[in-house]
Amino acid sequence: IMLNYPKTVSEAVDILMHIMPEEELHKIKSSSEENLLFAHLGLGQFIRNNFGLWDENYELMHDCGVSNEDDASNVIVKALWNKLRSND
Repeated sequence: IMLNYPKTVSEAVDILMHIMPEEELHKIKSSSEENLLFAHLGLGQFIRNNFGLWDENYELMHDCGVSNEDDASNVIVKALWNKLRSND
């Protein structure tokens, strides 16, 4: 559990890129946008549990631009996917 939750989508993505195993990052990068939903249970649950989405991390929720935790984790996963693909 993180003591200082990320306050922005960008911060959350940077944390994920730092802590996730290379093979997991590759799996997300090589996924199609439609297939990102596969990450909802594993990675999405990690994000919801560890980035304070269940603990009223209003700053991150606001930056995601959505009103529920599931949608917020999906926004972060998609932002991670976009960043990984833009790094080529």
